[in-house]
Amino acid sequence: METDCGRDKTDIPDKKREVDDHSEAEMVPKCKKMKYQNVYKEDPFVFFKDDVEIWPSIQSFYGVIDEFPLNQMFTRCYVGKKRNLYMVNSAVCQIVKLCEGKLKVINCGVKVWSRSDAKGVECDFRLAQDGIYCIYPYLTCRKVDITRDDVRVLLTEENPFSSKLFKDTKTAIEALAQGSVIFVYDPKKFNKDSQDLVLYIVGWRGKASVRSFVPKGDRFHILRLCDMLPDVTDKVIVNAAGKSLDV
Repeated sequence: METDCGRDKTDIPDKKREVDDHSEAEMVPKCKKMKYQNVYKEDPFVFFKDDVEIWPSIQSFYGVIDEFPLNQMFTRCYVGKKRNLYMVNSAVCQIVKLCEGKLKVINCGVKVWSRSDAKGVECDFRLAQDGIYCIYPYLTCRKVDITRDDVRVLLTEENPFSSKLFKDTKTAIEALAQGSVIFVYDPKKFNKDSQDLVLYIVGWRGKASVRSFVPKGDRFHILRLCDMLPDVTDKVIVNAAGKSLDV
């Protein structure tokens, strides 16, 4: 049967269905862009320039040569005291600079200096064990040659007195001002056939004692590599403060 308009009544439900579908579509909320909440904003990577304020004192204290790639070193703050200084190679340096604001970098580089505001010390930054192998070729000062026995003392005692070290080592240390030093053990100086590794141990020269900044786990690892672990009968290592360190 047709209506006055010439349409079949069966068309009416289809038209109504289209209207209902359109209404339901309007009721569906539009997708909104997700907003990230409580997202931690990483500290910036601030690369050094030639006129950085803290560099002259570091360069003078450690005898850093002019060829040192200062533009590859950075800190993680614009203002305030710079706590740690890091270093990257030239490729990573370019990537971080060119992708600033586009690439989220959590961390990169290796720590080479760390702030240490100690009284009576000319430089406010001490060397970091993590990056000593990266910057050692650029340093000309604060180096002390040590013997195999000195390595054992430095890595098994927390704050040994300078008198416990080899005579020449003690003399070399006393000739330096207080502050961060590099203890260098080159086994070939004492034995040309030695297979021991060349070690760079970052330490500290105090008034009457010295110490190393090698982490506890790394100390035992180095001692094992160089076959310097204490005798089996020695169950513990005792430091200068009287505290024992398990072997």
